[in-house]
Amino acid sequence: MFSFYIQLLDWIKFGVPSIFVLYYIFTWVHWLIRAIPSIFFKPNVDKYSSNLKTSVIIPVVDEEPVVFARVIKSIVEEKPDQIIVVINGPRNIELEKICKDYQVKYDWIEKSGKRKAIDRGISLTNNAIIVLVDSDTIWTGNTLKYLVNEFSNNDVGGTTAKQRVLNNLSIIGWFADVGERLRNSLTFKSMSVFGQVGCLPGRTFAMRREIYTNYQDKFLNEKFFGVFKEYSDDRTLTNYILKSGYKTTYAYSSLVYTFAPKTWKQYYKQQLRWARGGQYNNLRMFWFYVTHKLYLGYMFTVDMLIPMLYVSVVINFLINLTKSDNYKPSVFDYSNVSLLVTFIIIGAIISTGLRLILVMEKFSDWLKIPLYLIISGFFITPIRLYGFATMLANSNWETRKNGYSRAENFNLIKFVPLLILTTIILSLVTIFQYTHTGI
Repeated sequence: MFSFYIQLLDWIKFGVPSIFVLYYIFTWVHWLIRAIPSIFFKPNVDKYSSNLKTSVIIPVVDEEPVVFARVIKSIVEEKPDQIIVVINGPRNIELEKICKDYQVKYDWIEKSGKRKAIDRGISLTNNAIIVLVDSDTIWTGNTLKYLVNEFSNNDVGGTTAKQRVLNNLSIIGWFADVGERLRNSLTFKSMSVFGQVGCLPGRTFAMRREIYTNYQDKFLNEKFFGVFKEYSDDRTLTNYILKSGYKTTYAYSSLVYTFAPKTWKQYYKQQLRWARGGQYNNLRMFWFYVTHKLYLGYMFTVDMLIPMLYVSVVINFLINLTKSDNYKPSVFDYSNVSLLVTFIIIGAIISTGLRLILVMEKFSDWLKIPLYLIISGFFITPIRLYGFATMLANSNWETRKNGYSRAENFNLIKFVPLLILTTIILSLVTIFQYTHTGI
């Protein structure tokens, strides 16, 4: 924020253009485009559609028995019409026993793979509404009721619940929970206003069974640039719902809790899997978004490009520092380094705090804003860039010991995203340098 004001004044007073000013304005405009529609979001309060039969499908591999028991108990208490657990991978006697204890139907497939587990579960039911639930997601009492409420509107093909992180006392858990709060308060609401929630997270989401039936073969076999992706199953199913002409919505009153990874290594693998899945789906669906879901297309495209723009601005700044003729008139004395650093840090904290103001729940959240800045800028942003560059790489699940895995085959096509990323960043830096703009 401080750098923006100083460089804006320099631009106005001395005619010194700054790409950082434009970048800063753009990020705020993007935030407003995401935030303003959320004001018009109204939760669905229609009467519970009890005539719609529900089947809950829970794919599971290597889940902690204590966690899985809590998950099953929470779902059983809401009395869906049917619950089917599909254990995939090595035989797991402990998980089978939990299913027996709660009198829940279960099946087992020897080869691990979430998509095949989902398919097996859906094949065992004919109910109209399929509810997919991750094996570490806990329901809260009215989760199912409010999910099914959304289908009282015949235009709705899929919906998702509000999600929070249960183990949020650690730094990882807190950061992950802030991310969920941000989605709950802004992203999901705004997208739902347009009936275009771009990804119904696999932790808990419901969809019409007929849609899956129409896309079953693609779901199990569809490739992108000749590469099959096992993960990002939830985003893929959301794509099918939107392509079928249905709306995707946010069931605000439906709440679930999940668990954040316990270590930074696990968190890195999770975020990389999400980054790769999100990026390749953005490109795969780009033309559909442009022609059918413009708001969603804008949101996903900009979110994909902002890390690239951020890195380009930083590179431009570093290049300018090396130039001997880098002196430019300014209203601020840049020779006072300590004061400069202090103002930059304070400005960044204030700017970030303003963007997060809707998700701050307690005083300690405000104290952790510097942590949020560090994790976002130095951990998440590089992962998102690396995820883009390697979106066609290994399709292994990564975060589960016995999760889906497949051999990595060498293929030059996998380097195309890296080439695209490099071209975009170099092009942006070149444009910044050509226009003689500083940071």
